[in-house]
Amino acid sequence: MMTVIVGPMFSGKTTEMLRRLERYSLAGKDVVLIRPKVDTRPYLAHSKMEFDGDRLCCKDLNQMLDILDHYHVIGIDEGQMFPAIAPYITEASLAGKHIILSALNMTSEGKPFEQVSMAMHYADELIKLTAVCTVCGSEYATMSYYKGTQAKTGDLLVGGPDVYEARCFRCWQEGMKNPKKTKDEKIIFEETLKETALSVE
Repeated sequence: MMTVIVGPMFSGKTTEMLRRLERYSLAGKDVVLIRPKVDTRPYLAHSKMEFDGDRLCCKDLNQMLDILDHYHVIGIDEGQMFPAIAPYITEASLAGKHIILSALNMTSEGKPFEQVSMAMHYADELIKLTAVCTVCGSEYATMSYYKGTQAKTGDLLVGGPDVYEARCFRCWQEGMKNPKKTKDEKIIFEETLKETALSVE
């Protein structure tokens, strides 16, 4: 069984995953939470829920194969930060584990995370959450917007509400046309729009 929970930042992905892990724990299942080492934020600072069960941090899930063998349910937070995650969780699911993956499905420039997209296609259960747009107040914010001053040099730059905010698609588009955006950010944005045949007008 594979459950994939996606959405922008501040949409409650981790909270929903933890809620499900707690239910399985109450049902007597052996549950573990895995988080990426590259996430330097304080433990679960991005969620209103707590988790008192077993938890592990790692760079590569393939390092955890033997350790995770006796767990029934495996929760994976910030899945977009793990390399080659789709093959691992697919194999674990076929082996009888229940995988609950929480992840961003896109970068703040609107570029899909390839491994997360693959996981979404393989999922037995797919949950797509939305946030509240910080600009117009829409309840259907589907995009993460980077508002930080440090130039992004890759798909991932760890941060919280100090550098990111949730936006609806319209407000995200307006923000991406901001002249303060870096050249690289605008190139990625424009390429993404071309690939999806979306207009910036």
